[in-house]
Amino acid sequence: MTEDDLPPLMSAALHGDADTLQKLLQEGNQPLLYKNGMTALMLAAGGGSVECMRLLHEAGAHVMAADANGSNALLWAACHGRSACVEELLKYGSEVEQVTAANRDGCTPLMAAAKVGRAGCVKQLLKHAAREQLGAARPDGMTALMDAAENGHSKCVKHLLKHAAGADATGALVQDLVMAARGDGVTALMYAAANGRAVCVRRLLEHAAERQVQAEGPKGMTALMFAVKFGHTDCVVKLLRHMPEAQVKAQGPRGRTALMIAAERGRSECVDELLKHSPETQMCASAFLDGTALKIAVEAGHMHVARQLRQRGSPLPPGAFLQKAKLLAELRSVPSSSARGDAQGRDDTANDRLCCRIS
Repeated sequence: MTEDDLPPLMSAALHGDADTLQKLLQEGNQPLLYKNGMTALMLAAGGGSVECMRLLHEAGAHVMAADANGSNALLWAACHGRSACVEELLKYGSEVEQVTAANRDGCTPLMAAAKVGRAGCVKQLLKHAAREQLGAARPDGMTALMDAAENGHSKCVKHLLKHAAGADATGALVQDLVMAARGDGVTALMYAAANGRAVCVRRLLEHAAERQVQAEGPKGMTALMFAVKFGHTDCVVKLLRHMPEAQVKAQGPRGRTALMIAAERGRSECVDELLKHSPETQMCASAFLDGTALKIAVEAGHMHVARQLRQRGSPLPPGAFLQKAKLLAELRSVPSSSARGDAQGRDDTANDRLCCRIS
């Protein structure tokens, strides 16, 4: 369907043409409902015309009508960032019924606004949202906070956290919000870290930082490991400020630490930050049969990281691995400064991104 296909009344509602809309309504022969359950009120809400919404409401438009996807007019307004329309719609009928109504995907108006970064609408909806709405999740386990953090909408993250902190003086509500996880254990902080949302990481760490950095997702992955995996050094720096040394050495998939993941991925800047945090214990850490970070870097073909680790004092691994004379010569003649080469690291495919969901 294109705009040209819309009947005159629907088109007037979409474009905020209140004079034409009023005239058509007075004639009484134009439909308020169109294909796929879409209503003129939804179009007016999505288009941002409060005046058209009022005319339609007075003409009997049903505020809780839903389109084929189950979305009501409030969700249309929230998704398109129409905060004035959000406030107006909440005057029509039951606030609770509108705010809690979810579409077929389980998405509420608050979730929709947070996901696409409509901070003004998030703020408006929070004024009318019940306490349980803050942590409500879709069937896929995603909450409004996770959506905002994953997509880097720091103002939405700020509004959600501020509202939760203000609604409960004990701090329990905001802690529950930041610690909420999908079925696979992924939290809002992990989404922010994996996608390089440094401002969101900083805002999230203002609440229950120690618990968040210690939380484990799929296969034992932490927020730090996700940040390292995808090469987001700014997020690594922020996370390390809140991490005890023992947690930095925590083991994830295949018994690998954050340093080993950085070595495998060729993330030299992340390696630097990790070694600044706990140089000696990081160097000698081994992970079952996988060996040291130095060995992992060499086997992955990231010689710039291998040289970097060797220069910082990483011991050469024992056994058959050392029989490669050319490798030994190269590692023993370390240059005066470590090579920088995050760009030389392994490219991440679209399917490898956390924002496409962790399997």
